Amino acid sequence: SYNLFNMVGFPNETEDMIWETINLNRKVKPPYAQISHFQPWEGTPLRDYAVEEGLLDPNSRGLDNSQDTLTISNLKNLPISQEKVMWYHNVFSYYVYLPKLLFPLINQLKKESTLSIVISKFLKSLIKIRWAFIR
Repeated sequence: SYNLFNMVGFPNETEDMIWETINLNRKVKPPYAQISHFQPWEGTPLRDYAVEEGLLDPNSRGLDNSQDTLTISNLKNLPISQEKVMWYHNVFSYYVYLPKLLFPLINQLKKESTLSIVISKFLKSLIKIRWAFIR
């Protein structure tokens, strides 16, 4: 068994690039695919780039860059909105593991409604069933 570790919210990442990541995961069919937000750690070229491009406060340090990576990216002025980065982070496993015929249901989650709550519970149950079969 193996894991694929994915990140969203890279400097200059576009929605098309996120879909490339989703499609690569779909092609590889990993038993486990995890998703997190890009973490601009000190001493890395991508952090330096993010600071140079005005995407990250140059005074941010250590945990400032990772404390909320499961819930939000701390980069600013990305090509796509924080809301879209968060959206893809939250539905990544649905797009990776569920059949494409369910994509319209996944897309319904963008609308906050009673129906989206029901759809979310349904999709979560499908993912749980999938986990039961790979263990």
